[in-house]
Amino acid sequence: MNLNLDEIGRFIQACRKDGSMTQAELSERLGVTAQAVSNWERGETLPDVSVLPDLAAALHPMGAVLGVALAPKTSAGQKGTLYE
Repeated sequence: MNLNLDEIGRFIQACRKDGSMTQAELSERLGVTAQAVSNWERGETLPDVSVLPDLAAALHPMGAVLGVALAPKTSAGQKGTLYE
């Protein structure tokens, strides 16, 4: 099973937009650069594992509280998996 960087990037972007955040706002909350967030969303790089708990909390605060993964709203016909 291979990670699909583009799909992960689209997932991060969709969650961020659902939360009405800009890349700059998300980067500030996470203590990373806006360029890092852009790289994640374009599928160029992945967030460092140390950022993941804060990223999850920033994108879906209730998911972090409940300890569950929540999927972003997607258009009909879009795949929801992060793996190929």
